[in-house]
Amino acid sequence: MVMMRAAHREVLWGALALVFSLASFGPAYSGSSAHEHSGGGHRIRVTPDYEQNEDGLLLTEEPNIYRNALDNNTFLDYQTSDSWDFGVYMLNMPVVPGSDNYDWDSYISIAKFFLPIPDLTIGLGTQNGTTVFSSQHSYHNFNFAKAAYHFDETFTASSGVFYVNNALSGTSQNVGFMLGVDIHLIPDRFWIEMDYQSGVTQVSGSVVNVFYKPEKPYGFYLGVQVPAATTSSDFIGTLGVMVYAKELGLAL
Repeated sequence: MVMMRAAHREVLWGALALVFSLASFGPAYSGSSAHEHSGGGHRIRVTPDYEQNEDGLLLTEEPNIYRNALDNNTFLDYQTSDSWDFGVYMLNMPVVPGSDNYDWDSYISIAKFFLPIPDLTIGLGTQNGTTVFSSQHSYHNFNFAKAAYHFDETFTASSGVFYVNNALSGTSQNVGFMLGVDIHLIPDRFWIEMDYQSGVTQVSGSVVNVFYKPEKPYGFYLGVQVPAATTSSDFIGTLGVMVYAKELGLAL
């Protein structure tokens, strides 16, 4: 048992070192207010979290702060008892303007999760949409496949691949990989999530969020979206409030 715990600690610190080292090479992930570089960063929904959502409806409101600009993201996810996840997302909604053509992105998301063994979750999904208030309504497409392994109640690691079309990527770089780490310091109450998407595109970069769920049906998180060391972009602050409809007694 002692050797197993030591092995888990080694895996944990190794994963943390990997995610943080990769984070320094990713462009700003999110924040349509990043008007100082070409096109700026772009918020795309980090793939739906099978562990976090539970069955039923989850509403998340997430303000993003970049310098003197403020955007808001709204995520609405519905997860079924047979592991389907359906989402409607409104992203980069300017509260304090200072943004680019990605304002008011609208997406529909469909994902399916499989559990071949108790500790392994495999997810396949797609997100499709366009900008609402821009001069050009380009079709945006993001597809992913990923696997998450639950080492114990404290530590989960995930990896996968994604495809993004040129209109959403902002480049001709369409394929990349994803890494993720979840650390549950207090199971179902206090945890850390770190996600990385590779490449130098509008959806690449890193997000680190600290979650706190004091009492049902609410949850809160605070985090940062990490810019590339080679860009002039500042970090982007993230705030989030989650409401679980099922825990409110709403049978949706």
